[in-house]
Amino acid sequence: MRHLFRVAAGLDSMLLGEAEILGQVREAYRIALDLGATGPVLNRMFQNALEVGKRVRTETEIGKRPVSVAFAGVKLAERIFGSLRGHSALILGAGATGEQVMGHLRDRGISRLRVANRSRERAEELAARTGAEVVNWESLDAALEWPDMIVTSVSSPEPVISRPMLERAMAARSNRSLLLVDLGVPRNVAAGAADLYNVYLYDLDHLAEIVEQNKRSRQDEVPRAEGIVQEQVEKFRNWQAGVEAGAVVDALRTRLASDREAFLRERLADWPQLSPEDRSRMAQLMDELLDRVLLGRAESLKGERDLRRKLQNVEALRDLFRLDRDEP
Repeated sequence: MRHLFRVAAGLDSMLLGEAEILGQVREAYRIALDLGATGPVLNRMFQNALEVGKRVRTETEIGKRPVSVAFAGVKLAERIFGSLRGHSALILGAGATGEQVMGHLRDRGISRLRVANRSRERAEELAARTGAEVVNWESLDAALEWPDMIVTSVSSPEPVISRPMLERAMAARSNRSLLLVDLGVPRNVAAGAADLYNVYLYDLDHLAEIVEQNKRSRQDEVPRAEGIVQEQVEKFRNWQAGVEAGAVVDALRTRLASDREAFLRERLADWPQLSPEDRSRMAQLMDELLDRVLLGRAESLKGERDLRRKLQNVEALRDLFRLDRDEP
Protein backbone atom coordinates (compact mmCIF):
# COMPACT_ATOMS: atom_id res chain seq x y z
CA MET A 1 0.00 0.00 0.00
CA ARG A 2 2.75 2.47 0.87
CA HIS A 3 4.59 1.50 -2.32
CA LEU A 4 1.47 2.25 -4.40
CA PHE A 5 1.17 5.66 -2.74
CA ARG A 6 4.86 6.41 -3.41
CA VAL A 7 4.51 5.38 -7.05
CA ALA A 8 1.47 7.63 -7.51
CA ALA A 9 3.44 10.46 -5.90
CA GLY A 10 6.30 9.99 -8.36
CA LEU A 11 8.75 9.07 -5.59
CA ASP A 12 9.54 5.57 -6.85
CA SER A 13 9.60 6.43 -10.56
CA MET A 14 12.80 6.12 -12.56
CA LEU A 15 12.42 9.87 -13.08
CA LEU A 16 11.71 11.58 -9.75
CA GLY A 17 8.39 13.40 -9.85
CA GLU A 18 7.33 11.88 -13.18
CA ALA A 19 3.73 12.92 -13.89
CA GLU A 20 2.85 10.19 -16.40
CA ILE A 21 2.88 7.47 -13.72
CA LEU A 22 -0.19 8.95 -12.02
CA GLY A 23 -2.14 8.61 -15.25
CA GLN A 24 -1.00 4.99 -15.51
CA VAL A 25 -2.20 4.29 -11.95
CA ARG A 26 -5.55 5.92 -12.79
CA GLU A 27 -5.87 3.83 -15.96
CA ALA A 28 -4.98 0.60 -14.11
CA TYR A 29 -7.69 1.37 -11.56
CA ARG A 30 -10.22 2.08 -14.29
CA ILE A 31 -9.49 -1.25 -15.98
CA ALA A 32 -9.75 -3.10 -12.66
CA LEU A 33 -13.12 -1.46 -11.99
CA ASP A 34 -14.40 -2.36 -15.45
CA LEU A 35 -13.40 -5.99 -14.88
CA GLY A 36 -14.97 -6.08 -11.42
CA ALA A 37 -11.59 -7.02 -9.94
CA THR A 38 -11.71 -4.64 -6.98
CA GLY A 39 -13.48 -4.66 -3.65
CA PRO A 40 -13.96 -2.07 -0.90
CA VAL A 41 -10.35 -2.25 0.31
CA LEU A 42 -8.72 -1.98 -3.12
CA ASN A 43 -11.15 0.77 -4.14
CA ARG A 44 -10.23 2.78 -1.07
CA MET A 45 -6.52 2.11 -1.57
CA PHE A 46 -6.52 3.27 -5.20
CA GLN A 47 -8.65 6.32 -4.39
CA ASN A 48 -6.18 7.29 -1.67
CA ALA A 49 -3.25 6.70 -4.05
CA LEU A 50 -4.79 9.03 -6.63
CA GLU A 51 -5.39 11.60 -3.91
CA VAL A 52 -1.72 11.32 -2.89
CA GLY A 53 -0.59 11.90 -6.47
CA LYS A 54 -2.83 14.93 -6.87
CA ARG A 55 -1.77 16.48 -3.56
CA VAL A 56 1.94 15.96 -4.18
CA ARG A 57 1.67 17.70 -7.53
CA THR A 58 -0.36 20.63 -6.19
CA GLU A 59 1.27 21.07 -2.78
CA THR A 60 4.93 20.52 -3.73
CA GLU A 61 7.28 21.51 -6.56
CA ILE A 62 8.46 17.96 -7.20
CA GLY A 63 6.91 17.71 -10.66
CA LYS A 64 7.06 21.31 -11.80
CA ARG A 65 10.67 21.57 -12.95
CA PRO A 66 11.61 19.72 -16.17
CA VAL A 67 14.28 17.02 -15.83
CA SER A 68 14.53 15.98 -19.49
CA VAL A 69 16.28 18.12 -22.08
CA ALA A 70 13.28 17.84 -24.42
CA PHE A 71 10.89 19.21 -21.82
CA ALA A 72 13.47 21.72 -20.57
CA GLY A 73 13.67 23.16 -24.08
CA VAL A 74 9.91 23.59 -24.21
CA LYS A 75 9.77 25.17 -20.75
CA LEU A 76 12.55 27.53 -21.86
CA ALA A 77 10.34 28.60 -24.75
CA GLU A 78 7.50 29.28 -22.32
CA ARG A 79 9.81 31.36 -20.18
CA ILE A 80 10.67 33.49 -23.22
CA PHE A 81 7.30 33.68 -25.00
CA GLY A 82 4.90 33.13 -22.13
CA SER A 83 2.00 31.08 -23.45
CA LEU A 84 2.87 29.15 -26.61
CA ARG A 85 -0.60 29.72 -28.01
CA GLY A 86 -0.30 31.93 -31.06
CA HIS A 87 3.32 30.84 -31.66
CA SER A 88 4.91 28.50 -34.18
CA ALA A 89 7.71 25.94 -34.10
CA LEU A 90 9.81 24.02 -36.58
CA ILE A 91 11.29 20.68 -35.52
CA LEU A 92 14.31 19.35 -37.38
CA GLY A 93 14.66 15.60 -36.90
CA ALA A 94 11.97 12.92 -36.70
CA GLY A 95 13.64 10.69 -34.11
CA ALA A 96 12.62 9.98 -30.51
CA THR A 97 13.83 13.34 -29.18
CA GLY A 98 12.01 15.26 -31.91
CA GLU A 99 8.82 13.35 -31.16
CA GLN A 100 9.13 14.09 -27.43
CA VAL A 101 9.55 17.79 -28.14
CA MET A 102 6.54 17.83 -30.45
CA GLY A 103 4.43 16.06 -27.85
CA HIS A 104 5.39 18.60 -25.18
CA LEU A 105 4.71 21.50 -27.56
CA ARG A 106 1.26 20.12 -28.38
CA ASP A 107 0.54 19.70 -24.68
CA ARG A 108 1.52 23.34 -24.10
CA GLY A 109 -0.85 24.58 -26.81
CA ILE A 110 1.54 25.49 -29.64
CA SER A 111 -0.48 26.94 -32.53
CA ARG A 112 1.53 25.83 -35.58
CA LEU A 113 3.98 22.96 -35.77
CA ARG A 114 6.10 21.80 -38.68
CA VAL A 115 8.66 19.02 -38.98
CA ALA A 116 11.51 18.43 -41.44
CA ASN A 117 13.68 15.36 -41.79
CA ARG A 118 16.11 14.05 -44.37
CA SER A 119 13.78 11.08 -44.79
CA ARG A 120 10.46 12.64 -45.75
CA GLU A 121 8.70 9.33 -45.06
CA ARG A 122 9.70 9.45 -41.39
CA ALA A 123 8.69 13.10 -41.19
CA GLU A 124 5.27 12.24 -42.61
CA GLU A 125 4.82 9.40 -40.12
CA LEU A 126 5.65 11.69 -37.22
CA ALA A 127 3.46 14.48 -38.59
CA ALA A 128 0.52 12.08 -38.86
CA ARG A 129 0.89 11.16 -35.18
CA THR A 130 1.25 14.74 -33.94
CA GLY A 131 -0.90 16.74 -36.33
CA ALA A 132 2.07 18.67 -37.71
CA GLU A 133 2.88 19.87 -41.23
CA VAL A 134 5.81 18.47 -43.22
CA VAL A 135 8.54 20.66 -44.68
CA ASN A 136 10.84 19.41 -47.43
CA TRP A 137 14.43 19.13 -46.23
CA GLU A 138 15.53 20.76 -49.45
CA SER A 139 13.43 23.83 -48.56
CA LEU A 140 15.07 24.29 -45.18
CA ASP A 141 16.40 27.78 -46.02
CA ALA A 142 12.94 29.12 -46.71
CA ALA A 143 11.43 27.23 -43.74
CA LEU A 144 13.63 29.18 -41.30
CA GLU A 145 11.79 32.38 -42.13
CA TRP A 146 8.44 31.74 -40.46
CA PRO A 147 8.75 30.01 -36.99
CA ASP A 148 9.17 31.65 -33.60
CA MET A 149 11.32 28.75 -32.44
CA ILE A 150 13.35 25.95 -34.00
CA VAL A 151 14.30 22.77 -32.19
CA THR A 152 16.95 20.57 -33.78
CA SER A 153 17.77 16.94 -33.00
CA VAL A 154 19.44 15.70 -36.18
CA SER A 155 22.19 13.11 -36.38
CA SER A 156 24.80 14.92 -38.46
CA PRO A 157 28.60 15.37 -38.24
CA GLU A 158 28.23 18.96 -39.43
CA PRO A 159 25.80 21.74 -38.45
CA VAL A 160 22.59 21.62 -40.47
CA ILE A 161 21.91 25.31 -39.81
CA SER A 162 24.80 27.61 -40.69
CA ARG A 163 25.30 31.25 -39.83
CA PRO A 164 24.75 32.39 -43.46
CA MET A 165 21.42 30.49 -43.52
CA LEU A 166 20.30 32.32 -40.41
CA GLU A 167 21.51 35.67 -41.73
CA ARG A 168 19.35 35.25 -44.81
CA ALA A 169 16.38 34.05 -42.73
CA MET A 170 16.66 36.94 -40.25
CA ALA A 171 16.78 39.44 -43.10
CA ALA A 172 13.67 37.87 -44.64
CA ARG A 173 11.82 38.00 -41.31
CA SER A 174 12.88 41.61 -40.61
CA ASN A 175 14.98 40.47 -37.65
CA ARG A 176 11.96 39.18 -35.75
CA SER A 177 13.35 37.31 -32.72
CA LEU A 178 14.12 33.61 -33.15
CA LEU A 179 14.69 31.00 -30.45
CA LEU A 180 16.97 28.10 -31.38
CA VAL A 181 17.12 24.99 -29.17
CA ASP A 182 19.91 22.72 -30.35
CA LEU A 183 19.55 19.17 -28.99
CA GLY A 184 21.90 17.62 -31.54
CA VAL A 185 25.13 15.74 -30.74
CA PRO A 186 27.32 17.07 -32.22
CA ARG A 187 25.71 20.50 -32.47
CA ASN A 188 23.25 21.10 -35.29
CA VAL A 189 23.53 24.90 -35.26
CA ALA A 190 26.75 26.73 -36.06
CA ALA A 191 28.17 28.30 -32.92
CA GLY A 192 28.47 31.74 -34.52
CA ALA A 193 24.70 31.93 -34.89
CA ALA A 194 24.39 33.13 -31.31
CA ASP A 195 26.08 36.40 -32.26
CA LEU A 196 23.30 37.41 -34.63
CA TYR A 197 20.88 40.11 -33.52
CA ASN A 198 17.66 38.74 -31.97
CA VAL A 199 18.83 35.12 -32.33
CA TYR A 200 18.77 33.25 -29.02
CA LEU A 201 20.64 29.96 -29.11
CA TYR A 202 20.55 27.31 -26.37
CA ASP A 203 22.31 23.97 -26.74
CA LEU A 204 22.59 20.79 -24.66
CA ASP A 205 25.17 22.34 -22.35
CA HIS A 206 22.74 25.09 -21.33
CA LEU A 207 19.82 22.69 -20.96
CA ALA A 208 21.85 20.06 -19.08
CA GLU A 209 22.72 22.68 -16.48
CA ILE A 210 19.04 23.61 -16.13
CA VAL A 211 18.09 19.92 -15.84
CA GLU A 212 20.66 19.28 -13.10
CA GLN A 213 19.46 22.30 -11.14
CA ASN A 214 15.91 21.09 -11.48
CA LYS A 215 16.82 17.58 -10.33
CA ARG A 216 18.33 19.04 -7.18
CA SER A 217 15.25 21.18 -6.65
CA ARG A 218 13.00 18.15 -7.03
CA GLN A 219 15.12 16.22 -4.54
CA ASP A 220 14.62 19.03 -2.02
CA GLU A 221 10.85 18.48 -2.29
CA VAL A 222 11.04 14.78 -1.36
CA PRO A 223 10.52 15.30 2.43
CA ARG A 224 7.32 17.27 1.80
CA ALA A 225 6.07 14.58 -0.59
CA GLU A 226 6.97 11.85 1.92
CA GLY A 227 4.95 13.69 4.56
CA ILE A 228 1.89 13.66 2.31
CA VAL A 229 2.37 9.94 1.62
CA GLN A 230 2.65 9.19 5.36
CA GLU A 231 -0.47 11.25 6.08
CA GLN A 232 -2.44 9.27 3.50
CA VAL A 233 -1.04 5.96 4.78
CA GLU A 234 -2.30 6.80 8.26
CA LYS A 235 -5.63 7.89 6.83
CA PHE A 236 -6.04 4.58 4.99
CA ARG A 237 -4.96 2.50 8.01
CA ASN A 238 -7.41 4.31 10.26
CA TRP A 239 -10.19 3.70 7.74
CA GLN A 240 -9.19 0.03 7.57
CA ALA A 241 -9.14 -0.19 11.37
CA GLY A 242 -12.61 1.36 11.47
CA VAL A 243 -13.88 -1.26 9.03
CA GLU A 244 -12.38 -4.03 11.18
CA ALA A 245 -13.88 -2.51 14.33
CA GLY A 246 -17.25 -2.30 12.62
CA ALA A 247 -17.03 -5.97 11.63
CA VAL A 248 -16.30 -6.98 15.23
CA VAL A 249 -19.14 -4.86 16.60
CA ASP A 250 -21.57 -6.29 14.02
CA ALA A 251 -20.49 -9.83 14.90
CA LEU A 252 -20.90 -9.06 18.59
CA ARG A 253 -24.36 -7.62 17.98
CA THR A 254 -25.41 -10.75 16.06
CA ARG A 255 -24.04 -13.10 18.74
CA LEU A 256 -25.71 -11.22 21.61
CA ALA A 257 -29.03 -11.11 19.76
CA SER A 258 -28.83 -14.88 19.27
CA ASP A 259 -27.89 -15.46 22.91
CA ARG A 260 -30.69 -13.19 24.10
CA GLU A 261 -33.26 -15.12 22.07
CA ALA A 262 -32.05 -18.44 23.50
CA PHE A 263 -31.99 -17.04 27.04
CA LEU A 264 -35.55 -15.70 26.82
CA ARG A 265 -36.92 -18.95 25.37
CA GLU A 266 -35.32 -20.88 28.22
CA ARG A 267 -36.28 -18.60 31.10
CA LEU A 268 -39.72 -17.41 30.03
CA ALA A 269 -40.92 -20.97 29.64
CA ASP A 270 -41.14 -21.03 33.46
CA TRP A 271 -43.42 -17.95 33.46
CA PRO A 272 -46.44 -18.86 31.36
CA GLN A 273 -48.50 -16.16 33.11
CA LEU A 274 -46.59 -13.39 31.36
CA SER A 275 -48.51 -11.67 28.59
CA PRO A 276 -47.02 -11.21 25.10
CA GLU A 277 -46.67 -7.51 25.91
CA ASP A 278 -44.67 -8.30 29.07
CA ARG A 279 -42.42 -10.69 27.19
CA SER A 280 -41.80 -8.08 24.46
CA ARG A 281 -41.03 -5.43 27.05
CA MET A 282 -38.57 -7.73 28.83
CA ALA A 283 -36.78 -8.44 25.52
CA GLN A 284 -36.62 -4.71 24.82
CA LEU A 285 -35.10 -4.00 28.23
CA MET A 286 -32.46 -6.68 27.69
CA ASP A 287 -31.55 -5.14 24.33
CA GLU A 288 -31.19 -1.70 25.93
CA LEU A 289 -28.98 -3.12 28.68
CA LEU A 290 -26.73 -4.92 26.20
CA ASP A 291 -26.46 -1.81 24.05
CA ARG A 292 -25.53 0.33 27.05
CA VAL A 293 -23.05 -2.04 28.71
CA LEU A 294 -21.33 -3.62 25.70
CA LEU A 295 -22.35 -2.50 22.25
CA GLY A 296 -22.36 1.23 22.92
CA ARG A 297 -18.86 1.18 24.33
CA ALA A 298 -17.52 -1.03 21.55
CA GLU A 299 -19.21 1.17 18.92
CA SER A 300 -17.61 4.30 20.37
CA LEU A 301 -14.16 2.92 19.62
CA LYS A 302 -14.77 3.36 15.87
CA GLY A 303 -14.56 7.13 16.25
CA GLU A 304 -11.46 7.10 18.46
CA ARG A 305 -8.15 8.59 17.40
CA ASP A 306 -5.28 6.13 17.19
CA LEU A 307 -7.86 3.45 16.47
CA ARG A 308 -5.32 0.94 15.20
CA ARG A 309 -3.78 0.69 18.68
CA LYS A 310 -7.15 0.61 20.42
CA LEU A 311 -8.52 -1.96 18.00
CA GLN A 312 -6.95 -4.67 20.12
CA ASN A 313 -9.62 -3.84 22.73
CA VAL A 314 -12.32 -4.60 20.18
CA GLU A 315 -10.51 -7.76 19.08
CA ALA A 316 -10.53 -8.84 22.73
CA LEU A 317 -14.33 -8.89 22.45
CA ARG A 318 -14.02 -11.28 19.51
CA ASP A 319 -12.00 -13.70 21.63
CA LEU A 320 -14.08 -13.18 24.76
CA PHE A 321 -17.38 -13.86 23.04
CA ARG A 322 -15.95 -16.49 20.66
CA LEU A 323 -17.27 -14.58 17.65
CA ASP A 324 -15.33 -16.74 15.20
CA ARG A 325 -17.12 -19.87 16.42
CA ASP A 326 -20.59 -21.15 15.76
CA GLU A 327 -21.24 -22.69 19.15
CA PRO A 328 -22.63 -20.55 21.99
